[in-house]
Amino acid sequence: YCDLKIFWERLNHPVRLEWSFKRHTIHVFIEPTKRGYIHACTPEDVQHFLRLVPQEHLEEVDIIVFRQPTKKEEILRPAWGRYVYYADLGRYSGPGVYLQAHPVNVMYKLSRKVSPVQQKELERLRADGHVITQNRRYYEISTTPESIRNTQLYRTLPHEIGHAVDFLEHCLKPSRMTRSDTESEM
Repeated sequence: YCDLKIFWERLNHPVRLEWSFKRHTIHVFIEPTKRGYIHACTPEDVQHFLRLVPQEHLEEVDIIVFRQPTKKEEILRPAWGRYVYYADLGRYSGPGVYLQAHPVNVMYKLSRKVSPVQQKELERLRADGHVITQNRRYYEISTTPESIRNTQLYRTLPHEIGHAVDFLEHCLKPSRMTRSDTESEM
């Protein structure tokens, strides 16, 4: 590539939608999936979830992207989703949430040597509906469309919105305070 874009800014033939939430507009991009992959959360699922979020928490979400990762990205940077503080998508730019497409009915292997944090994550994945079995060397994690949807819609999306809220409250709002505001608090 001859541009300076980050891998998540390179979208292939996305469909664009526009959602309005009272006084805030979110641009939605949906990339087509490769054979065997799905966007487990539908745009309607995400839109319904965002309507439940307090309006002020969406101030730092201008873009939602349903993205198809490349094979290399899956190997090097696998993720259910991510929050990006800035994405340049041509005419549209700003902070946003990305939800990754996932292969259907896949089994992942994880070494049996897991930390307590990883053990808790295994339990959360099991609660999401992923089938987790163990053999002598590995945990085998089998996915279904429903389990992927549960993980992305009920854990990943709220987590990524939480990053937006944290950025808004701890980075942007304090810097927006004027000198007189800080003096009056003292």
